[in-house]
Amino acid sequence: MNTDNVFELTHPLPSREWLLLEASAGTGKTYSLTALVARYVAEEGLRADELLMVTFTRAAAAEMKQEVREQLLRALNALNAPDSQKLDPWLANLRDCSVDEQSLRRGRLETAISNIDSATISTIHGFFQQALGDLGIRSGDAKTPAPAESDAVVSQKVIRDVLVNRFAANALALDPTGSKDPTSIEGSVLKVFKETSNNLAAELSPTPDTSPAGQWSSIIQELRKAIKEERVNQGVVAFDDLIVDLVEKLDDPTLGQQIIRVLRSRYRLVLIDEFQDTDTFQWRLFSKVFDLAGVPDEFLALIVVGDPKQAIYRFRGADIDAYLKAAGDRSMSKRQMTTNYRSDRPLVEALNSWLTDVTFGDEDIAYVPVTTPDSHANARLTGGGDPLQFRFLPTIGTKSADEVRAAISIDVVDHIQSLLNDGQIVAEPGSTSESRPVTLGDICVLVRGHNDANQLMEELRKRHIPAVRSRIGSVLESDAMDQLRLLLTAMANPSDSRRVRAVQLSWFAPNPVVVTPSTETTETNEPSQTTETAEAKQDPIEVLQNKCRDWANELEARGLVGWYQVLRLDEEVIKEISSDFEAERRLTDLEHVIELLDGQLGGRRAPVSAVLRALDELKETMNTEAEAQKRRIDTDRDVIQITTMHSSKGLEYPIVLMPFPKETREGSVSLYEMKGTRFVDCAPNIGWVAGGLDQIERERLDLVETIADDLRLFYVAVTRARHQLVIWWGRGSSSNRSPITGPLARVLFGTTIDLNQKTTLADDDEARMIIQALVKRLGPNVGFKELTKWEDNREWEAPTPEVSGVLTAEPFPEHDIERDGWYRWSYSSLSKGARANNEGSARGGTDEAPGGPELGEDGGPQTFEGPLLGMQASADFGTFVHELFEVIDLSASDVGAEVRAVIETSGRAASFDADPEVLAQGLMLAIDTPLGATADDATLRTIGSNRLNELVFHFPLADGNSPVTPSALFELAASFDDDQFSDYFKALAAGNRMSAMAGLMTGSIDSVIRLGDTSNGTYGVIDYKTNRLHTPGDVAPVSAYGYESMKHAMEHGDYPLQILVYNVALHRMLQLRLAGYDIDRHIGETNYLFVRGMIGPNTAVIDGQRNGVFAWRPSSELIVAASKLLGGQS
Repeated sequence: MNTDNVFELTHPLPSREWLLLEASAGTGKTYSLTALVARYVAEEGLRADELLMVTFTRAAAAEMKQEVREQLLRALNALNAPDSQKLDPWLANLRDCSVDEQSLRRGRLETAISNIDSATISTIHGFFQQALGDLGIRSGDAKTPAPAESDAVVSQKVIRDVLVNRFAANALALDPTGSKDPTSIEGSVLKVFKETSNNLAAELSPTPDTSPAGQWSSIIQELRKAIKEERVNQGVVAFDDLIVDLVEKLDDPTLGQQIIRVLRSRYRLVLIDEFQDTDTFQWRLFSKVFDLAGVPDEFLALIVVGDPKQAIYRFRGADIDAYLKAAGDRSMSKRQMTTNYRSDRPLVEALNSWLTDVTFGDEDIAYVPVTTPDSHANARLTGGGDPLQFRFLPTIGTKSADEVRAAISIDVVDHIQSLLNDGQIVAEPGSTSESRPVTLGDICVLVRGHNDANQLMEELRKRHIPAVRSRIGSVLESDAMDQLRLLLTAMANPSDSRRVRAVQLSWFAPNPVVVTPSTETTETNEPSQTTETAEAKQDPIEVLQNKCRDWANELEARGLVGWYQVLRLDEEVIKEISSDFEAERRLTDLEHVIELLDGQLGGRRAPVSAVLRALDELKETMNTEAEAQKRRIDTDRDVIQITTMHSSKGLEYPIVLMPFPKETREGSVSLYEMKGTRFVDCAPNIGWVAGGLDQIERERLDLVETIADDLRLFYVAVTRARHQLVIWWGRGSSSNRSPITGPLARVLFGTTIDLNQKTTLADDDEARMIIQALVKRLGPNVGFKELTKWEDNREWEAPTPEVSGVLTAEPFPEHDIERDGWYRWSYSSLSKGARANNEGSARGGTDEAPGGPELGEDGGPQTFEGPLLGMQASADFGTFVHELFEVIDLSASDVGAEVRAVIETSGRAASFDADPEVLAQGLMLAIDTPLGATADDATLRTIGSNRLNELVFHFPLADGNSPVTPSALFELAASFDDDQFSDYFKALAAGNRMSAMAGLMTGSIDSVIRLGDTSNGTYGVIDYKTNRLHTPGDVAPVSAYGYESMKHAMEHGDYPLQILVYNVALHRMLQLRLAGYDIDRHIGETNYLFVRGMIGPNTAVIDGQRNGVFAWRPSSELIVAASKLLGGQS
């Protein structure tokens, strides 16, 4: 390894430079990038608002922002630390300067920490939108650009319209032979369009013209234009439009220069994460704007970080050739990050030896050997075998792929049981933790797709080992999709006994009907009854036919979501679904499909036939990588994780198992590169030749790129493990017939240099010899096992946690800045038992669960309807409603017109699938609902302008000399036995083990209201809650928003604690601001408004409690005592 090319955080900072950091897996790129930011701030005076950091997902952007803040704090702490304190080398260098320079750096860091929100740390699409908006360009003004994956329904509609017009003009335009039906052609066009949408920078081939092949390119061109126009008509902008718009505007002679000047003047430091996932458009923009020949003198650097070995998103439009071109630019310096902080050294050294000569699609994308710190010198897993293991399944006769998976699955679960029974993870040297047994959550199985997990899940089920499939494939490929279609088909044709009979074998009916050929009688598995009811005498098929007919009527009357709730309340259905080991998986997938299908229907009610068509359309628009369609986790318990290799990128696991070698799959649409230009074959089903390329050559070029992508995915998979990686190799009968094989076969038996060369699959003897020779070459930390029989079928039982009777104490830190607990705290950080991370004041709504706890009891005799009941349930929707209430002028002469105007101005209702008029009606009903039990009680309308919105507070907590713990606060609140929440606070106190806290308590009260005049009025807290307390639908039982249900929701969301903290804040404010303040007279009830249940003056009142309005006033004694306690007073 060339050490001159190795990146170190202690090296001089790049100045007026482009720098590429190639970060191999586990080398800490996020830490390094954010440490560079801290250094630039301290050493070069970079201001927060001069920083641009771009990554590719919202989650990564949020993580990056948090890490930047923490690195700035680390740097500041280092400057305040004594000379005797040992620091990381880059922090020690930062402190190694004159006293005056230290003071200057300290001030810069403090300012940057305070102003961190002014930094631009965003996704690539978010940055483009912000840039367009800052420049006053129209597409940047769209507040809610639609994600690209949401285009599927719009695309299908436009495609159908365009195709109808094309067929009307020339029925044979897209199919000269006339051999295909319109539905087949529509499907092919949609596939091509998806490929072109995922690859915006690619050219269409062949050239659009009137030839048969050119007609296909022509229609794709027309569709692009028509779909963009349709989005404009709908008032939204797709993410990809933002990129295209900005890049196109850069080419404008006048506007382009303006854009460049603005961006250059704003940003001095530009950092791009995950650069291997870039494309030509994105790099073209950054390289042009921040061209070193034109940037101002104060410009610092453009730093891009990525790992070409992990470029696995070609199917999403990432272009590895764009990365390689950027890396080869003469202006680009290049450094390697080569210290692996993830894995144990024995595993790293084994991988270094194995992959040292492997390339991943290009000679410039070669494996980079990495080192480890001394703390990772030893293998930390004992009792589980070698750090790297190869397990070999010989061919015995002819095996199908399913038989290979079944055999390997048995051995995988044997190994899992061995790990759980005997494995120990040794504590890291120098750490305060102790060695511990291997747990379920330590083990991750990586697979390529949904089908690979089925037999493994079945084997785990047999051994009673809990496991979960995480983000594996599209839910539209799941069993739930097929089961729902089967049921809807029977509901659409209840008189067809064959279709109804099929339902007897589904999730929705308890007993299959056994038909005897001679008698055509039926049997059930139920025990015989001594007294038969009329229904029991009926033919079971007839009973189910009636049920399907009733369900069809319910579907049309209630809508899809309402009908689904009826289905879920059916005891027989729930019993049948729950009878399977994967009951949670079934329910999670089924509810997910219902949610997507309801979106496809636009939330409208429809007959069964229309719902069935919508289900088929949803299947046709399936995108296996669309976030909205990815299968959801069905449990949060500690379980074995089974996830896809793609989903594992960026993650790490103590133990990784790779059981199923997979073959490379060819795509239906060719994507290829020729003479430096990327192309999409828009006419894959029509033979055409252009530029010397025929169909065979285009498919070859595409296949080579696909093989390269699979090799890079293989690299991602083998670099996830901290302590152990186990790889299985087995051959099915199809392996001998395949013209190519997957990446493992190529690495073991073939070549990664020439990807056109087919891998010759070895027979058992040769394969065994090759793998055993490899194991011998790799050294003592690599194991080999041949699978001949599977003996370790011991039952596994979860260990009982040991409770230590020994109490330990941490040493008291010497410096206040490092004192544990000195942070900004919020009520949520207290209740969750975790220290806050310098929390800011969150806008209301962010504490509301996406779906809510759904606590109401359905099926009661009384129900009610409300406009807000069927609205989306999410934290984002909650925030949106809070923002509306904040802006609405309740003192307006026409409050209804005011509400409608505010909703229209926001322009966001559509993003929540909310009809603006229905939303307005729902908010008006909430505004006119009395807050008390009588009609004369105050409403939000009568309160009018006597409210203070979004009251942000910060009050000091006890300092380190008089520490206070959350438990002390909970115990204090629980001591008021007459209070309705004393049991709640007792439970909080019993479950909290947090240490002392100090610093600031912070929060944001939705609204403080005043009833009466300034001196004699009462002041109270209002909080708006959009939590859904009923099962989804437009109708809810009255009890769902009654006292008990709301109280349950209050405790579930830790709202009693929130109320106590808010009243302490209000008490402190009124003490300071209100002359003659008297807590008994001036502080009134706190009202938590569950707005979905507030339907105006007619809202139910039960036992003196208004539905939808939860009122609680902590006693004056409790408020005063809590205020003193939090302030450090006895």
